[in-house]
Amino acid sequence: MPFGHKEANNTDFQTSTGSANEVRSVSYDMPTILVVDDEKNIRLTVRMILEGEGYIVEEAASGEEALARLPDIAPDVILLDVQLPGLSGHDVLESMRKTHVQDEKNAKAQPEPTVIMISGHGALADAIRATKAGAYDFLEKPLHRERMITILRAALERRAMDSLGLS
Repeated sequence: MPFGHKEANNTDFQTSTGSANEVRSVSYDMPTILVVDDEKNIRLTVRMILEGEGYIVEEAASGEEALARLPDIAPDVILLDVQLPGLSGHDVLESMRKTHVQDEKNAKAQPEPTVIMISGHGALADAIRATKAGAYDFLEKPLHRERMITILRAALERRAMDSLGLS
């Protein structure tokens, strides 16, 4: 199967639920990460890093493109720049939350992607606004590889725990 298909990178792991006798085995496909940034070099750099870690990476250059692609990509995590042409990262996050609530009411919701906001300006107000709107975390540019990977792994771990009802 060609690289980039979720089925090509199936991984098994076990997680303890806190009980000495209970261990759940979980099989999952490699996570898909959507990188939304208007700077092509940022997208390409993040893609190289994440693909090197084994993740499936998709890209969008604008908020509008990201929202249009969400249903087809169904990403696990979105790295979302705050300042984008057209819809800002905050606008995209708020739109995603509204759409997800509506989809839940219609019983057709997929798990909501975990959002990690990124910004070259690192304003505390942006981080607070994003967190209040439901972002998992906030990264400042220039992105530091180890910090980005650490936060991404933590976000995916929390997502996995949520899906098992363990959080």
